[in-house]
Amino acid sequence: MIGNLFYLNKLRKYLGLTDALKAFNALRINKTGEIKLGFLQHPFRMRVGSNADSSTFNEVLLRKEYDLNFPFAPERIIDGGANIGMTSIFLANKYPDATIVSVEPDAGNFALLKQNTSGYRNIVPLNTAIWHRKSRLEIVDLGRGENSFMVRETESQSKSTFQAISIDDIMYDQNWNYIDILKLDIEGSELEVFSYRYEQWIPKTKVLIVEMHDRFKKGCSKAVFSAMSKYDFSCKIKGANLVFINDKLIELVRKPVANRVTDLEQ
Repeated sequence: MIGNLFYLNKLRKYLGLTDALKAFNALRINKTGEIKLGFLQHPFRMRVGSNADSSTFNEVLLRKEYDLNFPFAPERIIDGGANIGMTSIFLANKYPDATIVSVEPDAGNFALLKQNTSGYRNIVPLNTAIWHRKSRLEIVDLGRGENSFMVRETESQSKSTFQAISIDDIMYDQNWNYIDILKLDIEGSELEVFSYRYEQWIPKTKVLIVEMHDRFKKGCSKAVFSAMSKYDFSCKIKGANLVFINDKLIELVRKPVANRVTDLEQ
């Protein structure tokens, strides 16, 4: 009883009473896991009893760690490590005119992601993982929960493996010449992603939001800072994330169209 009251009060602190009661009912009373919040266009579903889903819910929709404001209206967003889609749906509601490419490798997470994002025409779900090159990958489950699956390269061609996708591949497929927001919560894969071929996309990214995972894979933060130091980004902390801001590119895309295309292609 005390635990339920404590949890309800926590929900009320972040969501207000009405949405707090909706979430509490879905998670603790009826236990359907389906929640409709006032600031989201459509309901979404969590796995009742999943500590991983609860943690992601707290981070994304309670504390709103991706609720950032920029001097431009984002239109091109990549959600790398999308899990069950909470960040994607939050951003889809905040930026309804943006196209959001939502990338998640785990089949179970992806099934729920597709369900949660099905009402949003501006979300493009991809069942794969962001990597630095096209290669076969497999899921690595070290027992940390559904929001902490890692990936690694493999030579296997079994049904449990899959083809990776790179950030520049996504840009090519979407016909983007730059990225407005690139969110990466990729459980250690930032080591590879920021060690190879980053020259193709870092300078074309306005805002980069990264969670570090040195606790899972040594060298992640070193790779990120080494790559980012080659470019003129400012940096701030928001929750568990580092937010890198490309002020030069943000200013550049404000130029008249004729000048903008020339500069971006340099």
